[in-house]
Amino acid sequence: MRAWNSLKESIGWSEYTTTQARMLGLPLRPLRGYERYGRHVVCDPTAIEALSRIAGDLNVANPGPPESYGTPDHKIDLPRLPTAGNTRSIAARCPNVEAHRNGDRHPSLILWMNADGRTGGGQCQVCCGSDGKPTRYSVWFSGNSALLYERREKVHATKRYVLDIAMKPKEKGGRNPVGEEKVLEQDASPVGGYVMGADKLEEPMAEGQHVCALLKNLYRADGSRTKFRTIGHLNSKDPIEILQIADSLSRSDKTLTQAKMCGWMTKQAINSGEECEDLLYTKMLSTSGMVVSTWKQTNGKSGQPLFLPNGWQPLAQRWILFDLDDLQMLCEAVVNSACNEVDAVVQSDVNLSGRVAVVQTGPNGLQVWCELREVREKPRKWVAEHSTREWYKGLGQKILKSARSAGARGGSVDLACYAPGRFGRRPGW
Repeated sequence: MRAWNSLKESIGWSEYTTTQARMLGLPLRPLRGYERYGRHVVCDPTAIEALSRIAGDLNVANPGPPESYGTPDHKIDLPRLPTAGNTRSIAARCPNVEAHRNGDRHPSLILWMNADGRTGGGQCQVCCGSDGKPTRYSVWFSGNSALLYERREKVHATKRYVLDIAMKPKEKGGRNPVGEEKVLEQDASPVGGYVMGADKLEEPMAEGQHVCALLKNLYRADGSRTKFRTIGHLNSKDPIEILQIADSLSRSDKTLTQAKMCGWMTKQAINSGEECEDLLYTKMLSTSGMVVSTWKQTNGKSGQPLFLPNGWQPLAQRWILFDLDDLQMLCEAVVNSACNEVDAVVQSDVNLSGRVAVVQTGPNGLQVWCELREVREKPRKWVAEHSTREWYKGLGQKILKSARSAGARGGSVDLACYAPGRFGRRPGW
């Protein structure tokens, strides 16, 4: 209600009851049998145009369905949409009218909307399909229309980040836990050496922990702006688990709403010719296991000295990161196919365990996390080896080639991620 009153003050409209509107001679829209009049609003046409333009920028239901959906079987124009999250459904006329008495004059197709505000489903309460079950549809809501498709087991909403994980047993030779023979015997010598011994791996914090940090804007006294990374904190979880959690949080309603609002504000700034700022933080994750290198002293609440981390250094290397930049044509289908192609490349490399995660960092970028078969100590010395550097370059080109074979165009491998202690992107807005 507060939002309605604030919008009323900004636009300056007038509200009338149905009786008042008729007395003033205002045209009223015709009602169907189950509809009722609400408030009658009268305002300046230019304000309506501005409001419609803003609503079009913020409306999450306007984007069309992905190409993989194909051509819709039916299209239904709706007087109103269901409430997102399946909290309130609506009834519409079933397109299978010949299966209804009186052409489904009393609507029997129930439509609902998922929490993403785009996808949903529909089920007729009268007619049935060839299998004898109620007729059901997968639905994509676009504007005030519902596009009906043949029912899918699961409708995937378009997302910015794609996380694909492949698992492979770490033990050498033999059979894996599910009893399938391994495709490749990993008996080759590890590239570059510096393998951490089994006795040392059993020690607490032998590999260190990965650091989660944020990339923010820093404003200087002269008004210029640069990027800086926060100190962050250690995370005891596995990198793939960290990426999975971040990917799940990035799809929450709160996060998506915040991202859409920042996107709209950025678009308005660009259209006005103003300098566009990064309104959202970039979430980062270290590729190496880290330990504290320096400390800073501060005072706690009780006045006692408190020591906090002020810097990190790599302790061990279990994961490596490949950053693919400037890729073109990264649609959802291409990214999904690239995940499978990259997985095949990783599975065939004897220096990797087979565990891999692919994260889409934007419209033109992918980052590939690969777990090493052996944990390497002294990461700086390991990456300085010529054999390690050549192996990394060769594997990077194979991964880039696999992305191109999936349909991507162009692109290059950013070798800056080769250095130990670097940070990759976590999914998020």
